[in-house]
Amino acid sequence: PETITFKVYPEKRLPITGNWSTTVDLTVVSCSNPSNIFTYVNISTDSTGEGTLIIPAGDALIDPSYRFFIKGLSHLRREFNCYAIDHVNQYIDFTLEGKELLAGETSVIFDNYINSLDMSYLISKMGTADAKADLNHNGIVDSLDFNIQVNNLFLAGD
Repeated sequence: PETITFKVYPEKRLPITGNWSTTVDLTVVSCSNPSNIFTYVNISTDSTGEGTLIIPAGDALIDPSYRFFIKGLSHLRREFNCYAIDHVNQYIDFTLEGKELLAGETSVIFDNYINSLDMSYLISKMGTADAKADLNHNGIVDSLDFNIQVNNLFLAGD
């Protein structure tokens, strides 16, 4: 199977370097044929923000380039540019686009919009180590996480 190694950063992590691990869902859409869509879920990224997408043999990425949509565990979905797929082990550094995954989408209802549903979830997890509500990934859900969410309130993903 083909692999694509990629790098993406979640926003506002503490410490601010070497703390970019998360779980992401990727949607890959052909740039020339937008009905050619592949979705991959629960891909882990490491502390450097790197993850590896293993493309199953049945998913033929035959078009010359693909647009990527990435959603982190508690993040809005972000759209990234079209990238050529060269069908060998490939590396794509999405951080070069200057976009981070925006944090705050914590509700059990993913609507790609940060609102009161998300705030209710985060508030209910205050003082815990809940991975989805710990937006800055410092090990505890506290006012710093709430501040991140409030800062992104009413934002919608791509």
